[in-house]
Amino acid sequence: MADIRLIPSATRLQGIFFWDLTVYLIEGLVFLVTGLEARTLLEQAHPFTIRELVIATALTTAIAIAARFTWVFPATYIPRWVSPALARRDPSPPWQSIFFLAFTGFRGVDSLAVALAIPFTVLSGAPFPHRDLILFVTFGVIIITLISQGATLPYVVRLLGLNNLALEEREKEIKAELDARVSALEEVEKRFDKLINERELPGEVVELLRTRNQSRSQILPDNLDESLEQMRLPTRQGAK
Repeated sequence: MADIRLIPSATRLQGIFFWDLTVYLIEGLVFLVTGLEARTLLEQAHPFTIRELVIATALTTAIAIAARFTWVFPATYIPRWVSPALARRDPSPPWQSIFFLAFTGFRGVDSLAVALAIPFTVLSGAPFPHRDLILFVTFGVIIITLISQGATLPYVVRLLGLNNLALEEREKEIKAELDARVSALEEVEKRFDKLINERELPGEVVELLRTRNQSRSQILPDNLDESLEQMRLPTRQGAK
């Protein structure tokens, strides 16, 4: 059997930071190239009036935003309506989360990459029709979505009540973790009693193991409020 070597956790963390930085630099480079071409696009778009450019950009932006809302909701609900097993295994999230997912569909480097990939000429050698207009509209859609949707994002979060949903989800996760820890300690106690009867362990060892298990039980919070308080405590100590 082949020797499988796993990447250490420290290396994986460094790899995540490295690729995040790489993606950031590539996206910055693409936006820089687009910014440098902005003046050229304005000069080459002279066959169209400012009104036509504004209308084309606004219509494209509205269609792009509406299209995302159109497919995000059906893509979330329809598979769960068709497959009850999927609905039981992965229930549908609240509609507020789906709305937020659809709302955050900002156009960015992907749209720029596709627009910049348009060839300058067609097979016959003639210029690609309205290539400059496509680039200008793409650039306008990115600016509008980043500024308008990006600036209103905090207000949308508050209006949808996502802060409360996040708090409820966090409390459920902590409660599930507490229940799992309690169940694990109870199972350890059962297996420990069975081990004592089978192996006839010395009294000193039995006392040591029981003390360790009891100490784990004692430091475990009794309820959700105590668990939340203990999670806040390290943060407060670090601030001091």
